[in-house]
Formats: sequence, C-alpha cells, structure tokens
Amino acid sequence: MRTRLLRPESYGTDILNTNYIWHLHYLTARFDREDPAAKKHFALQRGPLMLAREERLGLPVDTPVTPIAQEGTVETFPGTAPYPAQVALEIPLADGTRMTVTDYASAGKLWREESRMAVWMLGK
Repeated sequence: MRTRLLRPESYGTDILNTNYIWHLHYLTARFDREDPAAKKHFALQRGPLMLAREERLGLPVDTPVTPIAQEGTVETFPGTAPYPAQVALEIPLADGTRMTVTDYASAGKLWREESRMAVWMLGK
C-alpha cells in the first residue's frame, strides 16, 4: 500500500460561507484570507488512514522536516511507537534520518504537552 504525500490546495479568492445566522434565516458571505504558512505543510495518507507526528515519537512536532517523496508518494518502513498504535511507520527524511509516524486515531491520547500531535506537518 502506498503512502501519499498531500499538500494543501489554495482556495485563492473563493467565498467561504462560514457565517450562518439560522435564527434570522440568512447567511453572510465572508472573504477569508489564506494563511501563507499553510503552503509549508504536508500530510501523509496511507489508504484510509491519516498519519500523525507526536511528541513521544522522538521528534518535536514544531520541527520542520523534508520527507523524500517521488511522484507524490513516500517510501515507508515498519516502525514502533511507545504507545499502542494501529500503524507505526518510519518515513525517510532528506537529511538522512527517519521520522516515526502513527495513525491519527492512536496519537495524542494523553491530552498533555508531552503528547502534542499533528497531521499537517511543517515542512522546510
């Protein structure tokens, strides 16, 4: 099964209907600004699962990384996690190291700083 590398799509000048006023029976269209930092992020999808970074996996979530990707896919290797996870994989990075990720459903279950997690990962 392949692991896909996803990048956010720009919505440019689309109108976002985010302000519904149900009790008055109308909505207001709002032009939203795209966050310029969004283009620096990526996500990893393996089949129906989204993969996540977590603090307990060794690499801080805020550290930017560059996965090695070819044609929109990333090579993965079996990995281990310090907590029960459905899937734990290692992703090779451009600097020669590997980053461990797990499935989103298993990550961040402590609700504390030590288990911060992210599906949209910061790239370089």
